[in-house]
Amino acid sequence: MAPDGSKMVWGSVRGRPLWRQNEILLSLYGGVERRSVLLASTDLGESWSFRGLIAQDPSRKVIYQEPALCEDGQGGLVCFMRTTGADGRLATSRSKDGVYWSQPTFHDLIGHPFHPLLLSDGRLLLTYGYRHEPYVLFY
Repeated sequence: MAPDGSKMVWGSVRGRPLWRQNEILLSLYGGVERRSVLLASTDLGESWSFRGLIAQDPSRKVIYQEPALCEDGQGGLVCFMRTTGADGRLATSRSKDGVYWSQPTFHDLIGHPFHPLLLSDGRLLLTYGYRHEPYVLFY
């Protein structure tokens, strides 16, 4: 359900679910608003509730896609997103509680999908695919 009580219809999940504080967190993207959101389940995925809006451009010039969620090593969350309309650059947004998210920050990194991993020493490792010219062929 959306915050206003209406039924939400979503399309795509790209990143992996995150188990945190006895709940499953799942980032999704899509909808007519072309935004990324966070859903939460406290019953092992039987039901889901809207947790927060991760990123949305009210002008709809930038589309936030393929959100990949990760803990940030400091008790919060960070979401890595592919963009359309921002030259395909990486956008990140941060949250302490999953409800309120920072304005997206754009980075000079092009690629997708993103796969963040919190390392045991607190650093984040980000791997991603690169599907733009110049292409490199491996044989």
